[in-house]
Amino acid sequence: MKTIIALIACSCVVGMANLSGAAQIASPTIFGSSTQTAAECVVVNGGTTNLAVTVEILDKSGAVLRSSNCDGSLAPGQFCSAGGIINAVLASCIATAVSVANLRGALTIEEPVPDGSGGTYPSPIRSSPLR
Repeated sequence: MKTIIALIACSCVVGMANLSGAAQIASPTIFGSSTQTAAECVVVNGGTTNLAVTVEILDKSGAVLRSSNCDGSLAPGQFCSAGGIINAVLASCIATAVSVANLRGALTIEEPVPDGSGGTYPSPIRSSPLR
């Protein structure tokens, strides 16, 4: 019995080892309007060293709509984003890195606005910071 308990405890520690090295900042779930078509989540590395960052836009049930690994590493002062078409769904953003102390970001919801020449351009209608 002691052996089984020891094995279970050991497997729990090993299983959680990968989780202990990651931190996250996230936005709340936001919705702009029924005309919203796109979302973009942007993060910036305000630190002094390169940082491996993953940025994800999620729907209301937590499914990943868009994702970016920032080309593997985000240099100091550099930006990275995940974005694309989301078509009128609730959205949130999560940025994951080893440390988020110097990471800042925001999720912005956009809708198309006529540009006067028959086309449209994306206009931000709601934004929320990552905390």
